[in-house]
Amino acid sequence: MGEVNVYCNSLLAGPGWIVIQRRENGKTNFIRKWMEYREGFGNITGEFFIGLQTLHQLTKSEHYELHIQLEDFEGEQRFAHYDRFEVDEEDSGYALVSLGKYTGNAGDALTHNLHAKFSTYDEDNLEKCAARKEGAWWYGDKCGFSNLNGIYSVGDQIYDYDGVGVFWNTAEWHDNTYSLKTVHMLIRPKLN
Repeated sequence: MGEVNVYCNSLLAGPGWIVIQRRENGKTNFIRKWMEYREGFGNITGEFFIGLQTLHQLTKSEHYELHIQLEDFEGEQRFAHYDRFEVDEEDSGYALVSLGKYTGNAGDALTHNLHAKFSTYDEDNLEKCAARKEGAWWYGDKCGFSNLNGIYSVGDQIYDYDGVGVFWNTAEWHDNTYSLKTVHMLIRPKLN
């Protein structure tokens, strides 16, 4: 794989976490082509995505867990934790191979997307979810319940239709009409 610069965070969920995606202010455009998501983009000290090829290489090498930290515009924070995260190779469309068991207080908006291929506007799935949701993600059946690489906007004030924005749609918290303020996706080797 070669050298990869990573940003580590021990404050959100304890020691040993590699940040693989960060949304915090909308300064980085996440509406990008397949090759940009493959290679990664942005600035690791700001908004960025680490790259699908790096995610595949890391998660195939050993067992990883995934922690997603979410914050809304009222300052409330929630999290979703999955104990076995794995992304498949490019030939599979970087499919979401495994998530394992969910724990957290944000609700589970990702398990529905298990086995989905990653979609971008130039490499979209059959339902054209990347185009419809104006993002790039592992969109499940009917485009799923999350879109963490969608258009950055403020809460539910900028757009007036459902399912566009940075959303985590669960009964426990917000739905797909609310765009979140910050998202941190982190992985680390599974400790046990």
